[in-house]
Amino acid sequence: MARLFFIVFISVVGALCSGCRWFQNSFIGPSELADTVSLASWRPCVVVQNPGFRGDKEFEVQMQEVEKLYNAGTMRWMRLGGANLKGHALDYAIEAKSMGLNVIGGITLADLESLGWENTYDRMKQIFGSNVDIWQIGGEIANTDPSVNLVTMSPEEYVPKLRNLYNHIKERYPGDTITSAPTYGSIPGPREEFEKLIHHGLLDIETDPTRSRNLIITIHVYTSNALEDYGKVFNRYNRELSQKRIWVTETGRNNVSEQINWVNRFYPSILNTVHPEMICWYVLWAGDEPGGHNEHGLINNVNNGLPLVESDLFIQLSGGAQ
Repeated sequence: MARLFFIVFISVVGALCSGCRWFQNSFIGPSELADTVSLASWRPCVVVQNPGFRGDKEFEVQMQEVEKLYNAGTMRWMRLGGANLKGHALDYAIEAKSMGLNVIGGITLADLESLGWENTYDRMKQIFGSNVDIWQIGGEIANTDPSVNLVTMSPEEYVPKLRNLYNHIKERYPGDTITSAPTYGSIPGPREEFEKLIHHGLLDIETDPTRSRNLIITIHVYTSNALEDYGKVFNRYNRELSQKRIWVTETGRNNVSEQINWVNRFYPSILNTVHPEMICWYVLWAGDEPGGHNEHGLINNVNNGLPLVESDLFIQLSGGAQ
């Protein structure tokens, strides 16, 4: 009888938790790792960091690898990791556009504040021209890591400045599409920051339905708990957010052996929770030194003299394995 009760108990718990995706994704054991990636949930966007210029090894190797993904049909968007007023990343954008890729570039808060938001946007347009399709206005605005932000900003400060810039763009570049700054991708903080942005008017910047596609709402999401946090916001503001374009401009797993499972298991959770039209993998390459973000990369040994390494996920995305 005790054994029968145990079996029934386990069956009921299994049925109740069949949709508990957030919690299933927090920890992936070695025995659970998949060998083959499912492309059903993959979205063809990859973040590419932009050190160097045409002719430098960082540029040449990365763009060679980007071309493999493009030719395989698994990369259609490239999100630049470091565009700025000095023209860094321009060579990457030009090369990507020559392949047929679409490009999303980010403008840092430091650059926006240096010249004034409207002047900075005008200058970035002059530098990059049609080589960037969508501009992301700011990064994780509250992130105090100086490698991410030299300038930080509260949602209360950010939204009015974004609104003024959007109105400037609507008047001067009526065909342009921009995105909001993505919110931080891990606990603590996503729900609080996202709700503050909404409270201060993020979703009301553009109310004309004929122009609703010109402003995209972006988030980052790296953990199951963060996704659960976002889910609560999307449930609360379901009507308003359902009318907006949503992009996840960064997600990924800082463990090469778990990259395939991240796509197979976490991407469906993202799609079911926040319903984005695009998800960008972070990152193609995160440097050759061990530690840090290194194991987020789809490739390694780009510039250290060792043989180039492609992760299992990259190999399958590029058609090297089916």
